[in-house]
Amino acid sequence: LAAEGEESDDSREDSPDISVTKLDTPKDKGKSPGKGAKGKAADKKDQKKGKEASGDGKKPGGKETSREADKKKKGAAKEDSKEAQKKKKGSRKSETDSEEGDTPEDDNALKPKKASSAWIYFNTETVLKLKEKDGISHKDAFSKSGELWKAMTEKAKAPYHKKAEADQKRAKDQTEMLEKKGYFLLDDGSKSTDAKNLPKKKWPEGTLMPKKPNSAYIYFSMAEVNKIKEKEKLEKHTDAMKRAGEIWSEMSDKEKKPFIKLREKDVARYEKQMKEMETNGFFEMDDGSKSSDY
Repeated sequence: LAAEGEESDDSREDSPDISVTKLDTPKDKGKSPGKGAKGKAADKKDQKKGKEASGDGKKPGGKETSREADKKKKGAAKEDSKEAQKKKKGSRKSETDSEEGDTPEDDNALKPKKASSAWIYFNTETVLKLKEKDGISHKDAFSKSGELWKAMTEKAKAPYHKKAEADQKRAKDQTEMLEKKGYFLLDDGSKSTDAKNLPKKKWPEGTLMPKKPNSAYIYFSMAEVNKIKEKEKLEKHTDAMKRAGEIWSEMSDKEKKPFIKLREKDVARYEKQMKEMETNGFFEMDDGSKSSDY
């Protein structure tokens, strides 16, 4: 028999071995099994990557600053304002289109000419007279015109003030008509939106344009200058050009007629090429090629 307090060998063999089993303690309760400090750190890292990948508009690894948020708000407000202005402008245009059906084609349409002052009317008239009468330069004529204007009495200036008042009324009426109808009437009764009144199209820098027509005198000088130089034994080309000018001024209309015809032909060529340019964006050269090829 085993002594009191001692277990028998049989009972020791039958009893379960609990030495390797770890019982739950209050500290371990509620925690997922198998995850230690490293596992938690990995979970946090995965969550952080998920937020960054979701693209919430925040900088990776940090929150959006208040300055950046303000910039975004201001930018959005600016875009909204621009969009609103565009819509407002579009609605105004559609209103005038529905009323008249005849609005300017674009922002480059003809605008009413600004009213001229009394001084402008006087100066334009006087400078021309002084240049013709006294044979002085434009600059000198302009200076003299200013002196004459200062010396004039109000009574003498009255006709020019009257012209200025009439022009102010014209400018006001045309502006009001443009705002109301989308066009205004010119002095000849035509509309500002008529094709003949539209400003010439502006072409990009470097665009090859039709050559402007030569004058009748240019055709004469090209044909005769070298002959004159040789005939009159002139050493300098400038002297020959001067002599050609003197001969041209002495020629009759009948003698000038061949050169005038050349001028008219060149004008027709220029107008044709300009029309092609406006329609197609290029014109046909003398050799049959397109101007856009150069």
